[in-house]
Amino acid sequence: MDGEHPSYRMRMAASNPPRSRTPYKAVREILAAEVGFVCPVPDCESPFLSWHHFDPPWRVEKHHRPEGMIALCVECAGHADSGGFTDDQLRELKRVGIENSKKLRGRFKWLRQDLDFVFGNLWFHETPNLVLLHGEPIVWWRRVDGMIRISLKLPGPEGWRFVMEDNAWTDLADATRVTCPPRGRELEVVYPDGDFIKLEFREVPSREEAANLFGEIPSRAQFPSTILMVGLRLQEFGLDLQHGKTNRAGFLNIGGYMYSGHCQNGLPLPMPIIR
Repeated sequence: MDGEHPSYRMRMAASNPPRSRTPYKAVREILAAEVGFVCPVPDCESPFLSWHHFDPPWRVEKHHRPEGMIALCVECAGHADSGGFTDDQLRELKRVGIENSKKLRGRFKWLRQDLDFVFGNLWFHETPNLVLLHGEPIVWWRRVDGMIRISLKLPGPEGWRFVMEDNAWTDLADATRVTCPPRGRELEVVYPDGDFIKLEFREVPSREEAANLFGEIPSRAQFPSTILMVGLRLQEFGLDLQHGKTNRAGFLNIGGYMYSGHCQNGLPLPMPIIR
């Protein structure tokens, strides 16, 4: 289980042959970090990472030892699976991969005419300015050629530490962990001080499916729907938005989604906490 300590997972990986080709979470995080969270193949730089077993290959031995694996995008991992890289080439990519962290950027290809947004236990529909700081939006969207495109700016100790403009994200600054699975629908960025941003697109075909995913849902929510689930922690502002709960400056709301539709503005951030 992912809640177990990483060192325990690594010991288990070494002592028990894995049944699944998918590495444990602790292994995936090691592999992503050593290549700077982007595919290390020159001129690729995709942040949507998969993995490849090469020393030895999975068909020879079922293992999840990081030293014999490398994080690659799906296309480059397929090329590696077919023998496109030598073992020495893959070791060199692992060695120099961390230099790619300064190139970390990506784009969500999810484009929809309509999109609902769920922040903690807040549910927004047709609300363009989703989160505001001092009256200015830091999470917002606009329609371009009829399709919703999302922008956001995540404040940090020295300015904006994460920027996304019209679905394209850059400037991850001092991130300590970036998780960007190959399906291209999810991004999680974690920072040394505990702040984080998590974005995940979900297709929800029915109210029943929504109830399975969210529990109690607003009666005004319409389905089928595409939903962007947002997790956000900004400790300077006492804000912690996670699945089904909203904590704003010590005021905690759990369960029962609050719906806001056809409004201009959504959630204003509280004043920074003086420590």
